[in-house]
Amino acid sequence: MPEDPVFREKISGLLEENSSIIVAAFARFQESGQIPDEVDLPSAVRAIYAMTIGLGLMTHVLGKDAATGKRVWIESVERILIIEQKTRE
Repeated sequence: MPEDPVFREKISGLLEENSSIIVAAFARFQESGQIPDEVDLPSAVRAIYAMTIGLGLMTHVLGKDAATGKRVWIESVERILIIEQKTRE
């Protein structure tokens, strides 16, 4: 990441803004019972964000299999949000 403090501040602001939007969206799912109440939504969003960035680097920068990355992402998000996993074909 560049050392430019203005760049870092802008990226940080974008991450915070996007995280707030995602937390708000997840809150609606939590209110409807699709995400259990015990899930700490801000922590879950931080974990999902970090995983998304890491898997993006693996697939786009290191050239790892995108289908595997997608599968890992979906399974991990389900676990983070404690969503009942569906049987996959």
